[in-house]
Amino acid sequence: MITDKGIAEAVQDLIVYVLSFISLIAVIYIMYAGAQLLLNPANEEAATKTKKIITGVIWGILIIWFAWWIVSTIFYLLDDKKVAASFPTAIAETQIKNVDFDFYSNKIRALKTKIE
Repeated sequence: MITDKGIAEAVQDLIVYVLSFISLIAVIYIMYAGAQLLLNPANEEAATKTKKIITGVIWGILIIWFAWWIVSTIFYLLDDKKVAASFPTAIAETQIKNVDFDFYSNKIRALKTKIE
């Protein structure tokens, strides 16, 4: 197995990444519609069309993120509350497992006193 994540976590992460990409496309589409609105202010038909596009994109984003929230909540409840209903976080894996940060803190304090 490549990762130690469960299937529910992997599916949820995939859904969040896809939804993030769709949201990025939606923002670009809203920017495009806004530019069309600014470039054609006198054309009432174009203004109405771009306002409908912007409203539709916003409603679409709200619907898909609400759907994600529902799926996330279902996974959370079914998977014995192991999958949190939040965005996935990146975790850096290192070769050093047990790091004594007090050691490094003391070295930094020693350097700080030498500088002062």
